[in-house]
Amino acid sequence: KKAGIMLLIALVVLGIAGGFAQGGVDVTGILYLIVAAVVFLVAGIFIGTRFLSKIVCRAEKEGRERGIEHTGFILAFALALFYAYISEVIGISAIVGAFVAGTVFATTPLRKEFTEATKYVGAITIPVFFISLGVLFDISGLSELIVFAIILTVAAMLTKIVGCGVPAKLFGMTARDSLAVGIG
Repeated sequence: KKAGIMLLIALVVLGIAGGFAQGGVDVTGILYLIVAAVVFLVAGIFIGTRFLSKIVCRAEKEGRERGIEHTGFILAFALALFYAYISEVIGISAIVGAFVAGTVFATTPLRKEFTEATKYVGAITIPVFFISLGVLFDISGLSELIVFAIILTVAAMLTKIVGCGVPAKLFGMTARDSLAVGIG
């Protein structure tokens, strides 16, 4: 319940920030976002807990009886992708749909198996996600900001090293260990 409320607040803030980024706040768009998010959360959780989680558990049971492992996880993963797609279509981020599906399937008796299987899926999808972001990143506009970026990077590094290294030294660590803490 608290996660849903926090999610709604985050969506409202995101909607307002997006409006400012585009030059103004669209109150109608924000209201649509709130209504769509509430309907999606309520319907997604209701349908998921009442029907989909039971179907996933049954698929897992029947799959095991037939010697097919991870049937429930594959179905749950497909449903999570479907939830992500629906949330993207209505104008909220795909991650919200995946979060709702994950919340629904975390209440099933298969949650431990799903957690384990998700590690394998993550081993494939997480690098692909970051590589795709890197490929899509356009550095042509950075040439104007390169000096600022270098100064900001150096300042960030120094403040981290000093901000962590000095307290480490004050708490009795050697200079070398304090520097290691600061760099870490």
